Amino acid sequence: MPTDQGPRMSASLCCCGSFGSSETTFSATGSVVASPLEIARIRKECGRGFLIVTPGVRMARSSWDDQKRVLTPEQAIQAGADYIVVGKPIRDARDPQAAAREIVMEMERGSAGLRGRSRGDA
Repeated sequence: MPTDQGPRMSASLCCCGSFGSSETTFSATGSVVASPLEIARIRKECGRGFLIVTPGVRMARSSWDDQKRVLTPEQAIQAGADYIVVGKPIRDARDPQAAAREIVMEMERGSAGLRGRSRGDA
């Protein structure tokens, strides 16, 4: 159910209602590809058993390119993303390996910020 207002639902997602509505219920198991700005809401409503894959992740100082809803790797992990999708920032970097290492370091900072609290509390 792709829309420009909500996430694309995977085949394993059981969804009652429309994500764009004020009342949405998701099953406890499943997965979604969602914009970075939707992570926290999905995590809160769906819990830890729900897999969130997030494109649109960019380094703070990099270009957003064609992305409109963007978070940094650190912010995406802190918000509750399980996986992030990063393509152009690595592909287009002068040193792709250094860019990938920097992204991993940001993800680790995001994970460190989660210690001592539940990811669903973000």
